[in-house]
Amino acid sequence: MAFSSRLNQFVDFMVGGEFFDSGNVDSEYRDFFFSNGDLIRHHSRLEIAPLDLSLKILPFGRSLARGRHGREVFRPVTPYFGFGGGGLLWDYRERGFFVDVTDPANPVVFRGDFHARGLTGSVHVLAGVEVQINPEVALQFEGKYRWAKDSLGSDFSGFDRFDLSGGSINAGMSFRF
Repeated sequence: MAFSSRLNQFVDFMVGGEFFDSGNVDSEYRDFFFSNGDLIRHHSRLEIAPLDLSLKILPFGRSLARGRHGREVFRPVTPYFGFGGGGLLWDYRERGFFVDVTDPANPVVFRGDFHARGLTGSVHVLAGVEVQINPEVALQFEGKYRWAKDSLGSDFSGFDRFDLSGGSINAGMSFRF
């Protein structure tokens, strides 16, 4: 969901929020098994909720001309690109069985429940197109790529920073009031 305000014919300011939930993603070890031959499995889940501030650049402008009675006539298709930044709230969990290979000759299987969450800054770029249905309603199709990293905390000590970067494709509708 986003709120956009027109700064001029060629620039919009936008405040938006999203939510993503990976659901449970199952993983299994390829080289390690329980003594009975069963697979050693665990699952992970990532939830992210970014809040973004963006500038949308409309290189050709949104309006074609003024129509009758001074009413604005919008382009049927308006491409745009943009950039911005914001905050990213995230929650990550891994549960199940894990293999500790500190001693490769004697790997140890253990059950674990690891959890980390945080709030970190992010930057993004975006590009899209608005397709006018009528003067008050448009369809929007947008691609966005976000860069963000954070520390995983004590449950994951010794790990590198958590890379939360990634792309998304969104489709929606916009309404003018």
